[in-house]
Order: sequence, then C-alpha cells, then structure tokens
Amino acid sequence: MEENINVIKPKYKPEIQQRLNLVMECFSDFDLYEELASLSKTTIYTSWLQFLDLHFKKLEDNYRLYFAALNYLMADDYFITKQTQLELDRSLCFMKAVVNTNLQLKTELLTQCIVQIACFYGKHPQRLSVYASLLAKQQTTLNDLSSCCHLHRFLFGGNFSVPGFIDVTKTNLPEFKRRVLAVIFEERSLRTTFPSWRLSKQEAHLLQYTGIRLKHTSYLSRYDTLTHYLIVVRLLKAFPGKLNEIVQLLKWTKSWENRHLERFNTDMAFWEEIIRFYLTHSREKLDFDFYIYLDFIEYKRYLSPKTAGKYSLKGRTIQSLNLAMEKWHRIGYLEADQEGEPITWKSCNLKWIDHEIDGTRYVIEEIKDSKTLFDESKALKHCVYSYLPDCIRSYSSIFGLRIEENGVFKPCCTIELRRNKVVQFLGENNRDPYEEERRILKEWVELNNLTIDIF
Repeated sequence: MEENINVIKPKYKPEIQQRLNLVMECFSDFDLYEELASLSKTTIYTSWLQFLDLHFKKLEDNYRLYFAALNYLMADDYFITKQTQLELDRSLCFMKAVVNTNLQLKTELLTQCIVQIACFYGKHPQRLSVYASLLAKQQTTLNDLSSCCHLHRFLFGGNFSVPGFIDVTKTNLPEFKRRVLAVIFEERSLRTTFPSWRLSKQEAHLLQYTGIRLKHTSYLSRYDTLTHYLIVVRLLKAFPGKLNEIVQLLKWTKSWENRHLERFNTDMAFWEEIIRFYLTHSREKLDFDFYIYLDFIEYKRYLSPKTAGKYSLKGRTIQSLNLAMEKWHRIGYLEADQEGEPITWKSCNLKWIDHEIDGTRYVIEEIKDSKTLFDESKALKHCVYSYLPDCIRSYSSIFGLRIEENGVFKPCCTIELRRNKVVQFLGENNRDPYEEERRILKEWVELNNLTIDIF
C-alpha cells in the first residue's frame, strides 16, 4: 500500500466528460454516487484469478491462501460478487498495493479479511483515511483477527466492532462465526442478514456497534454464546447505559447458564422486573448481596411447588422481600416433599480433612444425599437445598464444614464446588466465614489440588 491507489476510468469525448463531471459534482454534494451495473460473477472471478496469477506463483503459500479466500467469498453474497467495473478496478489496485508491502498472512481467514478490505475500498473509496499510506509502511504482518479489525478501523474509520461471541484473538473460526465476521467486515446489517435473530433496529445497532464483550467467568458455565449476546442487547435496550449492572446481575443467576438459557429467554419480562428492582434499590438498602436474593427469587419462580411460574416482584418492597426471604431461610424448604427415600448422587471422592485450631476440631465432609442437604439448609438457614438439581446432575458438589461441640460435629459453613473451584463458602444466614474457617478451607483446597474463586 506504499504506492498511490489510482482508479482506472474509461475515456470519453471532452464535452461528454465535462457533463459527466458536473453530474458527479452534484451527486457528491448530496453524498450520492452513480449506480452502475454489476459485472457477471464469471468476469469478476476471472479478473481476480488473473491478478493472482500475475503476482504469485501457484505453489506459493500466499497464492493458496488468496485462492481459498476468493472461492469462499465468491460462493456467497459478499461485495466481491456484485462489483461494477469501477469497483473491481479499485479493489485490484488496492490489492496491488498490498502485494507490494509483502504483508505476511498466516491463514485463509486473515487473507479473506484483506480481500474484503480491498472490496470495501472498491465500494467506498471516499472512506479511505489520508494516513493509509503511512500505515502501509509499518504493517508487515497480521497476527490475528484483532489485527485485521484494527486495520479496517484505521483505513476507513467509523465504529467498526466485532461482537464478543467471536474471539478476535483467533486466526480461524467455525463456519457460522466466519459468516458473521464476513458480514461485519462489510459493515452490513446483521438484522437483515440474519432475520432469524429477530433483532429490532436498536438491538442490532447495540450488538454491532457498541463492542459488547461478556468475559468468561469461572463461577458459572461459559456464557458468551450468540444467544447470551442477543439477550444482553434486549436487556440493554430496556435499560440503556446499564450494561455493567446487567452483566453483574446475570453472573449471579443460575438461569444465565447454558442449560437454563431457554427458560431465561422465554421469561424475559420477569427478568426485566428483577433488573428494574435491582437498579431501583441501591445496594446500601439491601440486607444481603443481591446474589443471595436471586437464589430465593429463582427458587420461588422456578422450583417452588406453590409459586412456580407465578412468582413476581411487582409491588414488592425491600422490607417485604427481606421478610419473605428470612422466613424462607427458616422454614421455606418444609414445603418440599421430604417423604420417602433420600435422593443420592455420585461422590467427588475428595480427601477429607480433620483439623484442630486452639483445641477446637473441624472436619470437611461431602454431602451426597437430599436429606443431608436439606438438614444443612435448615441448620444454617440458607438456600443450599435449592442446589439439589445441580447436585443430582453433577453440576455442583456441596461440602459441609463441621465444628465439634460436646463431642458432636455440627454444621458451621457450606462449600459449593464447581469444576474443581470453590465458588461459594458461607455460614449461617449466609454470613462470611471466620478467619479460622478460611484457613481450614485453604488447607483442604491445597490437599485436593483445587482452587478458590471467592476471596
């Protein structure tokens, strides 16, 4: 890209050219451009192949990469398939400048991005930055998709961005994400290209231009799929400017995990209620961290035999919610069916610990049946019994820290383990653990090669 990019124009008689120039000046004043007929796909494809044959040897890696990228783009509805002669000339002139920089490309996908940038210039030459030639002297390699995105933004400006469910640190993508990236590189509408997503214009704009990225959290399962992003932009439309608050709340809820996502998606109005309640009442007014309220709210909405599908936050105050939750911690699980044989599940087979601090003995033992889990929840007045479905499916493992009193071990703290990470460690009424309890937990974690994701 060091040399100037010259546009090849057809020649006309002077008087005709003068009139055409006048018409084009009028078009330019109103940001309009002439509409010319697109070339046939065969003509376009042949012209690009001739360009490759002229500038590369067929056994070169670059030839192979460009040839594969060209075939991919020609097989669909991208800019390259609808070029006019003028757009084609511009694109190939741009590509000649790219070839002269000896730009190093690693994969077919990165090469595809360069071809799309050339075609974008062919269609929108007025967008090219005046600093493009300066960049060309410095750009010698593209390491990943992020580099391609930076190049696009530098050359053409705008707020070009890639939704977070596409990992721009990669050099290759699965087919669906590759298709999405190709559409974004041409700054086309995701809403019209993917009508099955059912996005409004505002939601599509939020997804395509605000650079939303949902980071992976070890506390929950991975939550950066397309469906997660579609939900976030719908919530962001309802609560503008509250992205951080929305994401924080979603991290705390079980319904945000992949296995519950369909339930979340079909119950969007209820989740808007929760977010509105959370945003309305500052954390100073809440008796507990909000994730503790969410355990109660989700149980009442989805698991309780009496209120499943009917529970709502409409008309509730902080005071009424606190009273209801405190009662639930004391006796709420008595509504669950406790008759019959306890449900059991597979053990993690971790090593136990028997520790003494200042003459007081502590042990950590695994909870492996529904009755013990119920007793733990009742004794410590918290919601761990609502994790029964997770225990049965091996999504969570629950352990109890016991303290010896008068020769009997009694519950003092509950531990939740997910994917070899301790993600919750709470005492009675969800109190924070004491220092000696933390010391015992850390010793148990080291003994079993686990990690802690809470302190």
